[in-house]
Amino acid sequence: MQEAIIITGGSRGIGKSISEKFLKENYKVIIVFKNRTNLEYISNYFKSKNFYPEFFIFDISNLEEVKKNMEVIFYRYSPSILINNASISHFTPLEDDNYDFWNNIINTNLSGNYFMSKEFLKRLIKSSKSGNLINIGSYYSSYGGIGFSAYSASKHGIIGLTKSFALEVAKYNIRVNAICPAWVETDMFENDIKEICNYYGINKDEFIISEKNSIPLRQFTDKDDIAELCFFLCSDSSKNITGQVFNINGGLGI
Repeated sequence: MQEAIIITGGSRGIGKSISEKFLKENYKVIIVFKNRTNLEYISNYFKSKNFYPEFFIFDISNLEEVKKNMEVIFYRYSPSILINNASISHFTPLEDDNYDFWNNIINTNLSGNYFMSKEFLKRLIKSSKSGNLINIGSYYSSYGGIGFSAYSASKHGIIGLTKSFALEVAKYNIRVNAICPAWVETDMFENDIKEICNYYGINKDEFIISEKNSIPLRQFTDKDDIAELCFFLCSDSSKNITGQVFNINGGLGI
């Protein structure tokens, strides 16, 4: 029987690269995402590569939806790995009075992660299987950012969840780790850059060059590098690694 893995936000960006890596390694991949309009595109994308993941469309910030769908997923596939990748971001400067951004970011990035993790870990423990949980954090899991207070708060919380869950489930031989990239060229990256440049009235290309030059290795993080690190952390090669935070950011913040 194929080993099964759940990947939230697996229909685009970093999540799509992680999904593709595990499909190439012959895992049964269950991709969770919220926006049904992405289904045709992502289904056709993987079909073109002769991959056939399973798709579950629900809102991870809705606890009842999480419980209902996780029950079905475990009944059908008995997964042993969860990668919490789903995330949203908005530029939220101090003078912005739109508090909906705060609620949406915290509900998706932190509450959604918490709901998925708990419902996954409880069922995995009940199955008596070992396994892995990986949380995708951010550079902002360790640092602040002007205009990114809500996003940073949500990603700081991911580290607390990672370390706490790691301690709680270690006795079941379940490992929990976090991966924290900096800038990754995805749709979310493009939106963040656009919001920053519009707010400050600066040139996008010049801003990107400036950001790259602030990184010791002078490059943004590649989505495939994150996928490779996920695969390593789910393998026996990392069997004694848990509760750790892996920064994959070209040396930013050293």
